[in-house]
Amino acid sequence: MSKLPLWSLRLLVGCGLAIGQSCQSPAVKQGSSAHETPLLHSARHYAQEKVPGIYLEDQGFNHQVVLTFDDGPNAYTPQVLDLLKPHQLQAVFFIVGSKLLKSDSQSDGQLDPERVAILRRMVNDGHVLGNHSFNHPNLSALNYLNQPAQIGLEFERTQKIVNQALGYDYPLYYIRPPFGQRGVRHVHSSADGSLRPGLVDQWLKQQQKYLILWNASSGDWHHQQPLWQMEKSVMDSLRSHQGGVILMHDIQPRTPQLLQNLLLRLKKEPQFKLTNLESLLKQKYQIKALDAP
Repeated sequence: MSKLPLWSLRLLVGCGLAIGQSCQSPAVKQGSSAHETPLLHSARHYAQEKVPGIYLEDQGFNHQVVLTFDDGPNAYTPQVLDLLKPHQLQAVFFIVGSKLLKSDSQSDGQLDPERVAILRRMVNDGHVLGNHSFNHPNLSALNYLNQPAQIGLEFERTQKIVNQALGYDYPLYYIRPPFGQRGVRHVHSSADGSLRPGLVDQWLKQQQKYLILWNASSGDWHHQQPLWQMEKSVMDSLRSHQGGVILMHDIQPRTPQLLQNLLLRLKKEPQFKLTNLESLLKQKYQIKALDAP
């Protein structure tokens, strides 16, 4: 693999960790370089057909596992944070921007102090924030309706409100479209009528973001599904993909119990190693170290 320019790589050294090992990231203050682009951020990679990131079909993660949670912050999020803290695990929380507002103040944008406190705790506990849109729409529909500005606005509003809630600039480089839907391709308006990347992927490339999907879905939104079945589904997927990204939702009442059960299951299968998303991306793209100056 050819070397990437130092100025475009900005690699932060990731760490793999087993349960009980520490991988804490510092709280980021405005002007700090501690939360710069975590990995590739190279024009060469964004010129390729696929946006850099994690896809449903990805395999071969060397049994590294990353925990991710969607749709928060929520009343159940502190329980998730409480479970993660003793193990010193770094998860990624994909934030829905509107969840940071008071439910009766969508129009005037008043922040909900309790949700803001949860968001700040996520960062202070060493977790990473991702962008899950503002209103959680199905972006495939916006792609079909050819509304690129609305797609961008969904993510830009969440970025703005996260910065406002934290009180400093926290770039959200990791993007997870709601439902994982992004309208992969559409017909370009050029004369040849050829297919081009969908509007969501175009925005991700323009903004040099990372598309983070998943490889093991917990199905925790299926309220009638027993917990043991959710656990089995996750573990079967991890074995099939040799690791990967687990999808859970911190807005679901049974997710804390599911997380606790999964942590116990993973501890009993020592081939799996809980790690952070940065390390998983390094594994996928075979990035080992910074270029020499």
